[in-house]
Amino acid sequence: MGYGDEDAYGEHVHGPEPELAPKPRAWRFGDRGQVAVGVERLFGWHFRSTRNGGREATATSFALLTSNTATGQAFNPQSVPRVSLDGFIVDGFTLGGAVGFASTSIDNGGTGGDSSANTTLLLGRAGLVAALGERTALWPRGSISVCWGNVEFISYSLTVLTLEAPLVLSPTPHLAVLIVPAYDVSVGGGTEDPSGVDSDLFLSDLSLTVGVLGAF
Repeated sequence: MGYGDEDAYGEHVHGPEPELAPKPRAWRFGDRGQVAVGVERLFGWHFRSTRNGGREATATSFALLTSNTATGQAFNPQSVPRVSLDGFIVDGFTLGGAVGFASTSIDNGGTGGDSSANTTLLLGRAGLVAALGERTALWPRGSISVCWGNVEFISYSLTVLTLEAPLVLSPTPHLAVLIVPAYDVSVGGGTEDPSGVDSDLFLSDLSLTVGVLGAF
């Protein structure tokens, strides 16, 4: 006899109430099985230091939808915007990577001194997600990347370690803004000039940048 049925005398009999289906948990960034696709380092502040063949230089810059792979003192391949892909293997743990490319060309209108630069970047990383609230999380990550390219007639390559701690702000489910403090430091690298002379190259970059992502 079910809930609300009548007995033989026509009276209602109140049995156990039917069980309600469990309420599904609200979407939360970092749940197992999610895949996040993003565009990172879209704009932000960078403080870069380089050392190449005994010459040292520092520069502070602000990049907007571009990179400071430009020539001279502004050279900074770590400011390249990159497209990222991360998978959430278990709750709160991610594996992923990113790829970036940038090219800069300066034409001085036939007066001489034209210059160009380009860089390509490949990156692999792992991260942990710590929820700070329903729409907020901290996503510390460690990564290793390789980048290569040229600045005018000098070719270069770098291997870089990165530590970063993005603050993830999700105004709506599946979409998020990343505010990313990061430190990049090269662990190997060098340059080669047109005459074939090699020099060691060191680069470090302290940055605060902004990116966006979708997580599904």
